[in-house]
Amino acid sequence: MDATITAYLLIQTGVGAVEEVLGTVVADPGVSWADPVTGPYDMVAAISAPLGEVIPRLQDKLSGSGAVRTVTCPTPHG
Repeated sequence: MDATITAYLLIQTGVGAVEEVLGTVVADPGVSWADPVTGPYDMVAAISAPLGEVIPRLQDKLSGSGAVRTVTCPTPHG
């Protein structure tokens, strides 16, 4: 079993898709918070999940939801 880690997700969405993607992200039980932001990404979220699940879990959920690009930034502490 992988150790649980915390990761920040930087999410870029298609035009007008922020609310749809936000709803998808916050529906995940491991998401602590998610907020729309300005800048090169449209949203930042924090998730806690086993190491091997962080990327595949959100990629599956975000596929087809209006997310254009995601960057996963694991933290050095759990």
